[in-house]
Amino acid sequence: MAKLFQVSTYDALKRGNYDYTISIDYFLRNGDIGLGAYNGLNGEAIFLDGKAYNASSRGFVREMTIPQTGISFGQITKFNPEVDEICLTEVASLEDLKAKLEPVFERKGKNFFYVVKVTGTFSSIKVRSFGKQVKPYKPMDEIKEDVVILKDEIGYEFIVDLTDLERIKPYYWFGYKKKSDGKVYGVTNSKENKMTLHRFIMEASDGQIVDHINRDTQDCRR
Repeated sequence: MAKLFQVSTYDALKRGNYDYTISIDYFLRNGDIGLGAYNGLNGEAIFLDGKAYNASSRGFVREMTIPQTGISFGQITKFNPEVDEICLTEVASLEDLKAKLEPVFERKGKNFFYVVKVTGTFSSIKVRSFGKQVKPYKPMDEIKEDVVILKDEIGYEFIVDLTDLERIKPYYWFGYKKKSDGKVYGVTNSKENKMTLHRFIMEASDGQIVDHINRDTQDCRR
C-alpha cells in the first residue's frame, strides 16, 4: 500500500495561507500523482506521471519546468494500481463516474484514500482555478472571480472577463453550433447586425481575424 504525502492542510489554504512551503522538486520525490496549489494560489497544481502541471485561471495547462517553484498545499502518492483496468463507456458526468466506481471502493471500504487515474477523450474539462494572489492574502471564499460564465436557454456556457460584462449585457447571446466542426460560438442577432461574442469583445473590424488562443470557442476571455 502506497503512502500519502501531504504538505500543509486544506483548512490553512482556505483561510488564506498561500505561502511557499516546499519546492516542486522535493514534493515530487514523494510520489508521482496528486493535486495541490502553488505559491500565491497561482492556478491549480496537478501532478501526473511524475511531472508538475499548472491549470491556470485562463484555461491553459502547462508543465512547470522550474523545480524551485513553491507549493503551498498538496497531496501526492506513488500510483500503484491494485485493481485491474476498468473500461467504462457512456459516462455522463463526474457523479456518474463516481457511481460506476463505487463497487471498487466497496472492496476495501471507504475508510481509505483512493487515487483513480482516468484515461480518455473529453470534449472539455472543467478545472477549479484561481489567478495569482498578492499579499495581504484573502481567504478563498472572499476571492472575487475575475470571470463570468454566461449560459443560454439551451445550456451552452461562455466564459468572459468581468470587465467586459457591462458591454455585452445589452445584447441577448446564445450558442450556435457549426455543422462543419461541431464547435459552439456565442452569437447575437442585434438590430445592427449579427455578431459573434469573441469578435464583439475584441472590437474586431471587418476582415480582421480573431481566434481563440486555447482553441476553446466558448472561452471568450481576452
